[in-house]
Amino acid sequence: MDADGPGGEAFAPRRSRLARLACRFPGPTVALLAGVTALLSPGLLRLRTGVGYAALLGADHPVVRELDAFVAEFGGGLPMMAVWVCGEGTPCRDALDRASLRMAEDVARRLGTVPGVLRVESPATTPLLVPAPIGFPEVRRLAPELDGAESFARLRSLALSDPFWRGEVVSSDGKAGAIVVVLASSESEVADRVFRALQEAVRPYEQKGFRFAFAGGPVEFVVAAAELSESTRRIVPSMVGIVGIVLGVVFGSVRLALVALGVVGLGVLWTFGAMGWLGWPRTTLTEPLPALLLVIGVCDTVHLLARAKANSSLAPPSAVGRATDELAAPCWMTSLTTALGFGSLATSRLEGIAHFGVLAAAGTAFSYLLTFTLLPLVLLRFPTLLARSGSGDLWHGLSAALERFLGRFRLVVVAVLGSAVALSVLELGNLRTEARFEDLYGEGSPVVTWARTVARVLRAPDTLEIALRPPAPGEWAEGMRTLRVLRERLSGLEGFGRSRSLLDLLEHLRDAIPGARLSPEEPGERGGAASLVRLLRSREPEAVDLFLSAETGALRITVEAEKVPQEELEATLARVREEIRAALPPGWSFTVTGPWAVVAAMLDEIRRTQLESFLVAGGCVFLALVVFFRSLGTAILAMLPTLAPVLLVLGGMARWEIPLDVGSAMVAAVVLGLAVDGPIHVLSAYRAVGFSRSAVRAALERTGPPLMASGVALGLGFLTLLLSPWHSVARFGVVAAAAIGLSVFTSLVLLPALLVPGVGRGEGGNEGHG
Repeated sequence: MDADGPGGEAFAPRRSRLARLACRFPGPTVALLAGVTALLSPGLLRLRTGVGYAALLGADHPVVRELDAFVAEFGGGLPMMAVWVCGEGTPCRDALDRASLRMAEDVARRLGTVPGVLRVESPATTPLLVPAPIGFPEVRRLAPELDGAESFARLRSLALSDPFWRGEVVSSDGKAGAIVVVLASSESEVADRVFRALQEAVRPYEQKGFRFAFAGGPVEFVVAAAELSESTRRIVPSMVGIVGIVLGVVFGSVRLALVALGVVGLGVLWTFGAMGWLGWPRTTLTEPLPALLLVIGVCDTVHLLARAKANSSLAPPSAVGRATDELAAPCWMTSLTTALGFGSLATSRLEGIAHFGVLAAAGTAFSYLLTFTLLPLVLLRFPTLLARSGSGDLWHGLSAALERFLGRFRLVVVAVLGSAVALSVLELGNLRTEARFEDLYGEGSPVVTWARTVARVLRAPDTLEIALRPPAPGEWAEGMRTLRVLRERLSGLEGFGRSRSLLDLLEHLRDAIPGARLSPEEPGERGGAASLVRLLRSREPEAVDLFLSAETGALRITVEAEKVPQEELEATLARVREEIRAALPPGWSFTVTGPWAVVAAMLDEIRRTQLESFLVAGGCVFLALVVFFRSLGTAILAMLPTLAPVLLVLGGMARWEIPLDVGSAMVAAVVLGLAVDGPIHVLSAYRAVGFSRSAVRAALERTGPPLMASGVALGLGFLTLLLSPWHSVARFGVVAAAAIGLSVFTSLVLLPALLVPGVGRGEGGNEGHG
């Protein structure tokens, strides 16, 4: 290919070695690309879905390891539950009648054999202490007693007054019941397998009229992941259609739009194939990635196609050759900065966000590679695709008008935008991180509806777990005083409900044994705490092991917790730790874990990711600009319209109290990598034409149409995320679309306003890396 023709010397293009090699050796190039496709495609079959805390934070994250160690130590801690309410229109009168108990017994029996299930509690199978005239109370269960009317009536009355039944497996009025399944670990495979088994077990009873609400952390992740996966199947076709329409309108060719989508789509396939071979799971964070890579990858193809069509008066080899030569360096740079923006997310300790960043960076690189190898070959093979449209004259007039406007009002434009950015910076201190339950999943999600139902009829859906560890095994009795103190103090904290511990269990046992005493100060006394524990462990070891570790002597406190906003969550957790430190005996230690603590850790990681990824991305992008332009001044000039959209969006979020969450925490770094694309293309064209006032108009004429087209495609593409049921994903789409729109404006208005008087010549040029 030859880059000849009018204007060739003025542009002094750098050679695109990648495109030239592809066009010189088309057969080997196609074979190589086909080989990569054949190698990566089988990875799609290895993709699996990851849900739960481990999928988001990573199995090696300290809080996840702490949670799993807690579950292993006490044999429980990650429950999911199926709650049903009896009454009019249902086949049961209450949760303790024959229909309910037969159902609960059958479901519990089915689930008891599922791998990953530690135990199943229900009104039919949970042990019930029945006081005896002398000695240890009888341990009974309701299901076997269904046929004995007198015995069953007595057990029913005891069940409704038992503190370990009320709010756990039956409501205080007896109208609602719960089947509680305790999982062995936080692994996503366990949660997914057990929840599917739970749904399968209750399905026959749903057909008979029972209605179940499912709750618990594992349920939330499994159901929400399925929702997001389903929405992605709607979002991707919508995004493809929107981007295709934009490209078809811009280029006046449906075929050209399909070619661009096909090239970028192949890059998406490579990315997810590599993801499968790496063994990284699909998570709620990576679900929107195909759609994002599609619209981001289209940007380079838009610039290349626009430049090739602008050269359509030349022979096809020259038109394509000139386009690739002109755009190799700026497109390489825009791809690099976009990849740096995504790659900065790899610093996150949230494994899901880190994987998102690495995969997005890889997808950006794949798109660039295919744009400068496969796309030129397609254009040369089908030269009629480059038929010229008439949109250039319109943009020629617009760019001339914009250049005249900036010549008169340049200082006004700079002053207004500068003031807006300054105000945004002042607002950044009010930017908050939030992950409200309802905002995350959406008001219409069954996860939210179920959780509210469970909270209304039974108990708060979350828990905070505390482990108090003595200096040596066997010295746990000294901690009974601490349990008394903490039970009183924790019950008064915002967002907490009842707490349960070994103290509550022993008090319940004491009340069922005539003459029994509970004297933790004298643990060896007959009828004291240690004696009662030994007695109960000989009859119901699981009941004791749930609250007292046989190996370490650690004591467990389980506190019912509501879903509260982040500020309340962090303040309450800090207060909990203060109360524990004040109450603990000398030499004891403690652990605070459970869903509440894990969610708090996730919020901390979101804040850290937002700050660190933005700083890393900003630093890397700036250094790349310095190297690319070989001029510190030009790099600073490029950063001004790049940072402005990011700061305006973040300032706007703070001003209108739109919080950062799991999705929008990535906005700053991602948009930074995307927003710099416009300044790179405008400055590259400006420097190629020459340092003069007329060069501004020439640069706008050359870069304006593709920047507008790619901006519209990106903005509308991000807005399709509004179709997601997850508010966090939808919010990410809206915020990103707003930032992209602002970045187009700053590239085509603010940057030319700064360029009108001219910038100093940097030494050297922009060497091509294509």
